Amino acid sequence: MSIVAAKNYGMGIVELAEIDEPVRALCAKAANAREGEVEEILAKLREALKEHARFVRLMAGQTLTRMNREHPASRDAA
Repeated sequence: MSIVAAKNYGMGIVELAEIDEPVRALCAKAANAREGEVEEILAKLREALKEHARFVRLMAGQTLTRMNREHPASRDAA
């Protein structure tokens, strides 16, 4: 199931469905690929996963920064 939501992460409005769709599409393509196509598809999938991970790290960092700004006492409780 794809997450469909729009949020502003300091990079403009990002529709989260657009972020995970390339990974989903490449997984489906790899599952149905012929033997000679698999390596190329998996290489593209690795790149899509790296991009997805970069986005998630950025989103998490921005969320933590915002939380620390909005709720400074919560970081002392941890």
